[in-house]
Amino acid sequence: MITLTDFRKRLEVLCINKGSPCLPKKYEDQQILFKSIILTFEPDKDYTEFEINNAITKWLAEIGRELDVDHVSLRRSLVDNRYISRDDEGRVYKVIKDRDELFDPEINDLDPANIINEALIRKEEKKREFLEKGKTE
Repeated sequence: MITLTDFRKRLEVLCINKGSPCLPKKYEDQQILFKSIILTFEPDKDYTEFEINNAITKWLAEIGRELDVDHVSLRRSLVDNRYISRDDEGRVYKVIKDRDELFDPEINDLDPANIINEALIRKEEKKREFLEKGKTE
């Protein structure tokens, strides 16, 4: 089971650090990314393909900014990994809730955008401290 602490740490590493241009190879890291995407969705809403594409594109802009992957590949991965379902015509998408056994239940209450924003603030503070330290030496 992926713990709350591990989820937060890995999401930060995967989405902030340069050098992770595409989907990670590790299964657990992929699951963390997929979970962070569906955490931004409304759980009981029926999405059109247009709406799901927009939601994934928004996630890429706000959270997965360092990943070099397109919304279509992510949508397919979400379907293939059973995070979202698609009807036979490909018109309606829904969040699948049965993936929760992989994650600590507290993760469902997280806001991935806040995790990334807080991490970026900490990163900038460390950079500023480093630069200030360099000036005094």
